[in-house]
Amino acid sequence: MVAVMSCAMLFIAMAPDVCADTQHSTPQDFDIPRQPLQAALEQYGVHTGRALLYETRILAGRFSSPVVGRYTPDAALHRLIDGTGVRADYVNANAFVLSLAATPPPRAVERIPPGKARYYGLLQAGIEQALCGDPVTAPGGYRVGLRFWLDGAGVMQQFELARSTGNVGLDEKIMVRLRGFSVGERPPPGMRQPLTVLIEPGDRATTGDCAAGPN
Repeated sequence: MVAVMSCAMLFIAMAPDVCADTQHSTPQDFDIPRQPLQAALEQYGVHTGRALLYETRILAGRFSSPVVGRYTPDAALHRLIDGTGVRADYVNANAFVLSLAATPPPRAVERIPPGKARYYGLLQAGIEQALCGDPVTAPGGYRVGLRFWLDGAGVMQQFELARSTGNVGLDEKIMVRLRGFSVGERPPPGMRQPLTVLIEPGDRATTGDCAAGPN
């Protein structure tokens, strides 16, 4: 699992699986207790491999509804946020943007080029691709936090380790894989920095991480 955060936004995402559409319409077993909404959404993201984009401020002080039983991912998400005052709208087939229920649904996030949601998606996909290029650094078996700034061209700068894997050798290999990484596009206007990438362990068969194999 790769999560990309700025000062205001949190993006929880897995690499899309070639079978994602099928997975998202197939009932799954959920066991998510009532808890702070952000923690519940993180648990949901790890379990389903879906991407969620939201401003962290709208989740403050909110608690999820419990989701225990067998549901499709769509039904589970809506049950999770039921009664929280938060709504979920599709960004694309595999991702949602969350907003306050009292506000109008966000309009076609992808239509605002380059668009923060689209840019975070490019960043997340590019980081996964870079790490999947070496079986040792492929996401799935470790947890690490990385903090960095992007320059005007979208190239990673001022790279630093925010949280170690606990393995100095692996830390170094990850930093080598990402050194000089470029999103391929300049950051959208107003994007807050630094960005923090959180890479969480998980079952690749579920998350789809490195589904296409090493590059």
